[in-house]
Amino acid sequence: MTILCLHGAYGSALHFETQLRPFIDAVEKKGLARFKWINGGHAATPPPGFDEYFGPGPLYRFIDFDGVSELDDILSRLRDIPQGITAEDAMRRLVGDKPSFKATAIQNTLDRLMMVLDEDPEITGILGYSEGATVAASLILEEQRRYVEEGRARRIKVGHQYDLSVILSSVSLPMSATP
Repeated sequence: MTILCLHGAYGSALHFETQLRPFIDAVEKKGLARFKWINGGHAATPPPGFDEYFGPGPLYRFIDFDGVSELDDILSRLRDIPQGITAEDAMRRLVGDKPSFKATAIQNTLDRLMMVLDEDPEITGILGYSEGATVAASLILEEQRRYVEEGRARRIKVGHQYDLSVILSSVSLPMSATP
């Protein structure tokens, strides 16, 4: 089994692999899985004040902004969130009812990841953190949609057929380019 690993926004495959090194070593030592690390498809520059927080570049995102800077504003406003409010209230304050990404940006990301799956038939699991978790959950749903609409076999196994799907600290609900 190979697990596709998706880093968070303003991250990189190298940083994510370094952060998970103890876990990876334990899993690989037992021969349970291999890991495939990929960078997001879009170069990313952290918002002002976060230059050191995300570590040295190059840094990436999986979903392109398509000219929308709402999420940069969200990351900048994180510093001003009051202590003690719930995670749900914090997200409501940060995001509200504004769409985070355009449908074309989401679909382009999912299409790219479907190509990654096509190129490596050993991938049957997924592990995502933050933006990578949102994208991982979205990819699972996209695979289900394509299975229903096109008969395309699913690669990421979930439910009673699962190999492994790990979603760590997703920043939003899974997304689809189609309503």
